[in-house]
This record gives sequence, structure tokens and C-alpha cells, in this order.
Amino acid sequence: MGMSSRKLLAVALLLLTTLIMLSGCAPSLRKIGEINLRNIQRIHIGDLRPDVVKRMGSTTVIAKHGQEVPSPYRTMTFDNAEGDPTEILYYFTGTTHVGSERDHTIIREELTPIILEWGVVIGIGWNYLREHLDMYRAGLLE
Repeated sequence: MGMSSRKLLAVALLLLTTLIMLSGCAPSLRKIGEINLRNIQRIHIGDLRPDVVKRMGSTTVIAKHGQEVPSPYRTMTFDNAEGDPTEILYYFTGTTHVGSERDHTIIREELTPIILEWGVVIGIGWNYLREHLDMYRAGLLE
């Protein structure tokens, strides 16, 4: 019986050591971007805001080097040109500029916008935003 409690203690110590090691492994910005991009690819026109937030998550991830990456990274709310309540959720989806992993900065081109009107997804991505720029001009000018 004494031997089995030693084995149990050894397994417990091994498990504890593994958990401690894993807890110190923060994801890179690149990995966070890949996960968010994969999640965005599962969002569709007509999805409701709560479903988007659930799929994308709503917590801040601490990347390597202490970079905070909130989800969404940024939001904007305004009434569009037709008076419809509009929200743009910007999610970090990847490192596109040289050095972003080095200097830990996130630039606009590394975000993907999800555009909602009345709480419903009506567009995803910069192309949609550019095509409908007149409709959103007031909200995009900061």
C-alpha cells in the first residue's frame, strides 16, 4: 500500500509540474490571430451579435511579452447615414507588418471588422467596409 501512495504522489507531482509549465506558455500574437481568423470564417451574414461574441470570445488574452489582445480588440457604435444603429467589432486576425511580433504593436490592417446593424451581421471585412464607405463615413471618422 505504501508503494501505491508513492506512485500517486509521483503522478500528482508530475501533473502539477506539467500544469505549471503549461500555464507559463502564453500564445504568440500570430497564434491568437490564427484562432480569431478561423473563428471569423464561421461567422455569417445574418448572425446575431450574441452569437458572434460567443464564437469570438469576450476576454482579453495576454500574449507573449505581455501584449494584451482584447476580444473584440476595438468597437465603434454610431448611427449610419440612414439612421440605423450600427456597430463595428474589430478583431485581431494576424500579424501583417514586419516586426509586429518584435515590437508588440497591432495596426489597423491586422484587424478584421464585423459590421452589424440592429445587432445583426450585415458585412465582414475591409472590402465590405470600403464598398459601403459612404454609409459608414460618419462613424469611421474619429
